[in-house]
Amino acid sequence: MSTATPSLITPPVLFPRLFPNAPKPHLRPLLPYPSPYGRLNAFRDLNREMDDLSDEEREYEELREGVNHRGATFIVPVGRNLTAQEEKNDAEEEDDESTTSGSSNNESTAPPTEADEDEEGSDEDSEEDDEDAVDMDASMEDLDEADLDGDMEDMDGL
Repeated sequence: MSTATPSLITPPVLFPRLFPNAPKPHLRPLLPYPSPYGRLNAFRDLNREMDDLSDEEREYEELREGVNHRGATFIVPVGRNLTAQEEKNDAEEEDDESTTSGSSNNESTAPPTEADEDEEGSDEDSEEDDEDAVDMDASMEDLDEADLDGDMEDMDGL
């Protein structure tokens, strides 16, 4: 096949091009077209939209809180005796009692506390506690009162 042609026009290509067209050396600017949001801001009520968004966020937080606290009123976790809601209520009651008792008692009019009573009559209280307490292991031998010095001498002999 010869490359000589009778004219300057090239003959049509028998095999189609497989590659895409080569990129242009200079970019062409985009054609001007009207923006879909061009006049939208003129018709929007931003304060109403912000209020609606706040309401939606509040609803979402309530739903999320419901999911997070599911079972707090009826599920008792392993190793505990109370539900999460009961523990929360007990903690609030203790806080209320501590704030009311702490604010109503002044140091000058306050009755003596347990620590003050312990300092004054610690010997009397311990004797009363010993008399009132029931010895649950009375039938067993009390090894705490055993002669420890004798045991130590036996160990030294080994």
